[in-house]
Amino acid sequence: MSLIEKIKNIFNREVTLPSGKLIIMSNHQSWGDSISWLDFERRILSGHMTPKPNVGDYIICNMESNKKYKFQINKIDCMNDPKDMFFAETNDIGYIE
Repeated sequence: MSLIEKIKNIFNREVTLPSGKLIIMSNHQSWGDSISWLDFERRILSGHMTPKPNVGDYIICNMESNKKYKFQINKIDCMNDPKDMFFAETNDIGYIE
């Protein structure tokens, strides 16, 4: 586990990495602040957040195995109505130890 991830775990919040933010999916599960899988097989997310994520940001997801997995956003489509809505394509990075 990297130093940034250890710090994030201590404070349980997003941390900005040199290449993007580390966003914990389980912290974004409420009205107006949500991230969910639109199509897990194709690794497509949908969500509502302010500020919206960017290409290069990392998403940490709790898997059914009770392990945490890291994905990186490689494409994002931001909507205008509502302004906080987005769709994102992600790449697999791997399990966090």
